[in-house]
Amino acid sequence: MTYINSGFTISSLIKSVYLYLQSRRREVLPQILLTLGAVLYIAGDTIALIYYIMTSEQNTARFFIIIRELASLLFLIGIPYLVNQALILKQSLKKLNNLLLTSGIIFSTAILMITVFNPELLTGNFIAEIPVDYRQIVVIQKVESIYLLKSILLSAYLFYAVFIFLYSNADNKASYPVNKIISALFLLIYFTLSGIYSISFFSSSNGYVNYYYPHISTGIALFILFNSFGLIDIIIDYASRLVKVKDDLERILHFDSELGIPNRNGFLNDLKLKMDKQKKNGEGLSLVFLDIDDFQRINESFGENTGDEILKLLTIRLLDLFKTTGDLYRIGGDDFVFMMKRTSSKEELVNFAGKVITSFRNPFPISGAAYLVTASLGIIQLPRDGNDIDTIFNNAYSVIREAKQTKNTYRVFTREIVDYSSKKVSIINLLRTSISTDQFTMFYQPIVNADEKIIYAESLLRCTNPDPSIGGPGQFIPLMEKAGIMKDIDDMVIRKVFHDIEMHIKNRFKISINLSSTQLTNAAYSDFLSEFANQQKIEPEQIILEVVENTLIENFSKGRESLLRLKEHGFKIAIDDFGKGFSSLSYLAELPIDILKIDMEFVQSIPGDRKKEAIVYHIMQLAHSLDLKIVAEGFETKEQFDFFRELGCDNFQGYYFSRPVPLDQLLLKYNKK
Repeated sequence: MTYINSGFTISSLIKSVYLYLQSRRREVLPQILLTLGAVLYIAGDTIALIYYIMTSEQNTARFFIIIRELASLLFLIGIPYLVNQALILKQSLKKLNNLLLTSGIIFSTAILMITVFNPELLTGNFIAEIPVDYRQIVVIQKVESIYLLKSILLSAYLFYAVFIFLYSNADNKASYPVNKIISALFLLIYFTLSGIYSISFFSSSNGYVNYYYPHISTGIALFILFNSFGLIDIIIDYASRLVKVKDDLERILHFDSELGIPNRNGFLNDLKLKMDKQKKNGEGLSLVFLDIDDFQRINESFGENTGDEILKLLTIRLLDLFKTTGDLYRIGGDDFVFMMKRTSSKEELVNFAGKVITSFRNPFPISGAAYLVTASLGIIQLPRDGNDIDTIFNNAYSVIREAKQTKNTYRVFTREIVDYSSKKVSIINLLRTSISTDQFTMFYQPIVNADEKIIYAESLLRCTNPDPSIGGPGQFIPLMEKAGIMKDIDDMVIRKVFHDIEMHIKNRFKISINLSSTQLTNAAYSDFLSEFANQQKIEPEQIILEVVENTLIENFSKGRESLLRLKEHGFKIAIDDFGKGFSSLSYLAELPIDILKIDMEFVQSIPGDRKKEAIVYHIMQLAHSLDLKIVAEGFETKEQFDFFRELGCDNFQGYYFSRPVPLDQLLLKYNKK
């Protein structure tokens, strides 16, 4: 029995230490301390027996018995420590438990010191010359004072542990599987008391126990066994928590909790699995990328909460209609992708994309209002359109950009799209270089009155980079706007124009500057422009700021506030390309406008187009009734000029008078006049 108990406790100690090293759970530490005490106690029994059987030398054998009895002192420290780790204690009980822990350390140290100097007080006297049975070598012959004190303290600590575990379990304050520990404590108490009882009442006439049974060793072994069962519960709980944490992490990493569909990580994970399967069986894979048109404007106009609700309703609609056809993922703020469930032909994918676009025709109802959105789709077929993740995404973004040129439509990926996108990237890089090397200059085109005298000149940006791929302003300015580098150009234009006014133009005539959408929507731009003009000693009245009508309509609220501030600073305001888009005459009364510029489309159709003649006539009548000056642009012939002059047009602009030219040529021409 002793050998079995010894092997079991050593095995439990090794497992407990290994478990702690793997999990770093503090709840395992009391188990290690108590198991260490058990190992020392039972190993003392075992070693003493083996040594005495082999050598018949009693003194050394009895030394191991002293080690055994001292090992039980670890229980005076381990039990309060176990209570601290296992239970959630009230403050009063916590103080009591800490006191017992401190007392256990003090008593253990005192008993250890006494035993060092007087071991007989612990194990009693024995006569080494009298041979004893090997089983009796491990028996305490008489209950001595220190042994009695140790036994009373151990029993008291065990009873305390039983009480505190029962109380905490009943009061629902346990954070530990206490039922098995309570059973273990009862077993240890029973075998400890039975051991003391057998020593006290079943000794022979010579002081030895007639029949030896390893009471306390068995009790300790059973205590460790039941405590190990409790530890197993902890480990199972720990493993369950790890599984839950892993599942939660998987859900957070791969799932969009807001919309209830997989996110970008989930898509990448599934895409890799599909691509691996594709390589093995040679099947194709189809992806349909979806990007909501102008979603940022929805957030800015109606708020992000409305935007979020639209996304939720959109997701529900797409899942209801197309979940049997493809798996839906959210790969960005307003970016989605369908991974088709089976290999599809180009015709099937085009049909699917058309159905998705059609599904957006019904508005999304939110809080009594209806919101209509559109989307641009891009179709990718694998492995034709990419063999790796980066290539797939690059091609997807290229085809989506192509679709967004029109919006509310789809495009199928082709190699030409990539070539065109690469060309645009190359041109943008050239433009960045041109900005950094100052390869831009200002040209000016005059605006004249009916007598062909210059009233003001429009400043126009020209790039001097000789690379022909850059093209003219109509090509490179939209590219710069999309690339987000218009602010650098805007600042450059202001700096160059103000320099020309200060150094060359002086007060000869006014200059108009085209406002970009970035400048128009920047709340601080009016203050910046006013301060800069003041630094250059330029009167704001000398500057006319032109805003393209479509740009103003697209940013009406912010644009109106910005124009009002610019007007307050003294700048003149002109609406450019009036009539080119879907004009709304009502806003003319709301905006601080000084000049209305009629788009060249009307000028070049007149005379001859009676409908446009009538429209131009009424635009002029309306503008003059609002005290606005009219500028018509795009004149190429004398007949056009004469017709508009007869209608009462105020000012004129076009190649008939002058092409855009460098400032020195403009000054030379009009100085002569």
